Amino acid sequence: MKLAIFFHCVLQGVSRPIDIGFATHLLASQMDAIQKSGLSDACHEFHIGVNGDDNDVDTVRLLVPRKAVITSHGKDATTEIPTMSMLRNWLPEHRDWAVLYAHMKGVTHPPLDGTWRRGMEHHLFWNWQRAVSDISNGYDACGCHWLTPERWPGLVSSPFFGGNYWHAKASYLLTLPPLPEPTWDNRYMAETWIGSGPRRPRVIDYSPGWPPHSP
Repeated sequence: MKLAIFFHCVLQGVSRPIDIGFATHLLASQMDAIQKSGLSDACHEFHIGVNGDDNDVDTVRLLVPRKAVITSHGKDATTEIPTMSMLRNWLPEHRDWAVLYAHMKGVTHPPLDGTWRRGMEHHLFWNWQRAVSDISNGYDACGCHWLTPERWPGLVSSPFFGGNYWHAKASYLLTLPPLPEPTWDNRYMAETWIGSGPRRPRVIDYSPGWPPHSP
């Protein structure tokens, strides 16, 4: 099964402040994990969406693997939805593939220690072979902190992976609706998209329970 990575980047804040020094350090550390884990070599395509202008793209290009294809969403973009819509548009010609989606979790919270993010990276970056195997063996998606309305009534209305890192089968993602035009008010629809289809996906949760508070 072929694997594609879709990764969302933002280096400068529009709706929330972002420290450019911390942002570049975070992106560099995530790309280091993707390369050292073997993910970069193993993936057949690597797509990066950037909320930013040409200067941001130039900075990102210095930090990511050479095989990565970078798309700018413009300096006014504020959410993950543009990158996820890029993924959604890519799916029809790649329905037999597996997809990893991830982003710069915690980029707006530089004082925090990254416990949540590093846990997701452990399972989905460093142990990516297990995730791809699980997808190949019939699961629709795998990730961490699968939150459902049944377990958290009143807090969760549609199932999703808390933190929005996941591996998924492209054929399953094709059953999901197109994402909306992005606004700051609908930004959380990027996270809930994975469980918004007509049927509940068959998932593996590598880290059950509510996520830790630190991004």
